[in-house]
Amino acid sequence: MWGKAKPRKISVEKHGHTTLIASCTTVTGDITFTGMLQVEGIIKGNVTSTEGEIRLAESGVIDGEIRAPSVVINGKVHGDVFASDKLELASKALIEGNVYYNRVEMVMGAQVNGKLEHKPTKLAERRSKEKEKPVVTSKKDQAASSAALKQQAKAALESTG
Repeated sequence: MWGKAKPRKISVEKHGHTTLIASCTTVTGDITFTGMLQVEGIIKGNVTSTEGEIRLAESGVIDGEIRAPSVVINGKVHGDVFASDKLELASKALIEGNVYYNRVEMVMGAQVNGKLEHKPTKLAERRSKEKEKPVVTSKKDQAASSAALKQQAKAALESTG
């Protein structure tokens, strides 16, 4: 019900090949992958993917940086996390580092000991810039606008005091 994450099915079609690091396994060194990486064991090194998803199970630990479009965490991370598309933090997630994300979903109980920083994708940045086109006004319009703002502020002060 409330606060409980529903188990999700892993889509092999979406991510292609799946690599499993089992709970009895420790990998020392950096990992670069495509497809999906399911981590139930320990990784001592950075994990990177330009197109893929990493899933860190409750028993999983990563001592290093994570960089991937899609990141799902329910274990422990000692390092920064960069999710260029989507980040999901399940109830047992513990991150000791900064988190950089485009979209985030965080379940009650997840912990981040570091800063959360929104980093939109280039497409999202481009769309927001198109919406924020500057408005060019004349000095006469600016002066009138300034005078109107001063009158509004004066009226607000008079009504409170």
